[in-house]
Amino acid sequence: MTGVKPHKVQRLPLSSWQQRMAVTCSDPETSDVFQDRNLIRFAQLITPSADLRRARRAFDKLVARHDTLRLRMVEESGSWHAVIPDTHPTGLVVEEIGDVSDAEFDRILQARAKAPMPITSDALFQIILMRFGARGDVVLMRAHHAIIDGFGAILLGEELFKLLLNMPILQRPVSHADYVQYVERQLRREAPEAQAFWERELLPMAPPPDLGRHAKGLPTVPGPQVARTIGLSGVLDSVEFADLAERAGRAGVTPFSVLYAGFGDVLCQAAGEEELILCSVSGRLDPALRNFVGAAMWLMPLNYRGARGKALKDNALRVQDKIRTAAAFLPSKAMMGPNGAVHRAFEQAGRQRLQFFVHIPEAQGRMKSSDLAKLLSASRHGEMSFGHIRVRKLDLEPQAHTDAELQLSLEESPDGPMVSFGADAASFSEFELNDLKNALRERLEEL
Repeated sequence: MTGVKPHKVQRLPLSSWQQRMAVTCSDPETSDVFQDRNLIRFAQLITPSADLRRARRAFDKLVARHDTLRLRMVEESGSWHAVIPDTHPTGLVVEEIGDVSDAEFDRILQARAKAPMPITSDALFQIILMRFGARGDVVLMRAHHAIIDGFGAILLGEELFKLLLNMPILQRPVSHADYVQYVERQLRREAPEAQAFWERELLPMAPPPDLGRHAKGLPTVPGPQVARTIGLSGVLDSVEFADLAERAGRAGVTPFSVLYAGFGDVLCQAAGEEELILCSVSGRLDPALRNFVGAAMWLMPLNYRGARGKALKDNALRVQDKIRTAAAFLPSKAMMGPNGAVHRAFEQAGRQRLQFFVHIPEAQGRMKSSDLAKLLSASRHGEMSFGHIRVRKLDLEPQAHTDAELQLSLEESPDGPMVSFGADAASFSEFELNDLKNALRERLEEL
């Protein structure tokens, strides 16, 4: 750590998520697809130019406030730990590029955006300010998913805007050490019924359904080793999703639960199975973590029972109740290795928790609850102005669709939420994705 005195470096344990990411991302078998997918990035064009002094001051305050943004991952004697220097290793990176053609502008932007960020990088969080002369300035934010999640990205954007606009930030930040200690306390206090819930829910494990790799007689490949993915957008467009959300509201169930149940029903039908394991992510429910910018989510695999012949509304209500119960029982020792019963069962069966995945990549609830909600939404999906300063989102090359065999995503777009599929290209063909899309749309019409 050049320029950082030893006494100003903290050495701390990693979270369980970070441990898993450190081991996975440092594995030479891990694909470039997985590495790229776990690099969170946004880019915006500012015209006529950014205030460099204000931008540098905002960056410095942001990384001073959140030590997670300064975190490095270090392996020593076969074990990983966090190193947190007193200052960010690069600070705001400024590149004077000047006037270039449209083609060269796009080439430079895309190259900087997708440049590899190894898990052992000195900086796992970066903001690069590229100055393109009369075209304006590009602000590119890059962060490794090991240190930030969708909720944290919204919090980061909110606080960065406040610092740029000289608005006060009154909330106390949650440090990396605070978070690690929080999880340790939760696990120490874990009620016996929590582990019992997970063991009852997932053990004995349902056999792999006759879908994807299993149906094709292919060996199971860990998600991080998937070499190519395919996607299918427009499973539901924004208008169709808005209609589904309205019908779900009248039925007293969340749109996510309806999509989860519909997806589960279609997969069970395609596989000829009564049940299969579907995975989603539990975000932060405890207000104590509201000001933690780091990654604080838990994979939540559940045994979905299709209840053949049941109305979609009834299945969605069951899913909604089960998700709420399961989220309250996370984190759990049952899900964590090497002693967790459920963790061991997945390992021994050679199964992937993320085989079939239902996901909301963006923390929509956190976005809507922000006092800068409109500003944040515009910054991610459109254009906004501050006096004579204009800020416009720039499109970056798409990343891999998933690291699961099959994923249903509820994603934001400029026109509103929409539903898409992503798949391991060896597990599902485009023809099969279209069949699943048609079956899902038909099932959703039953609500």
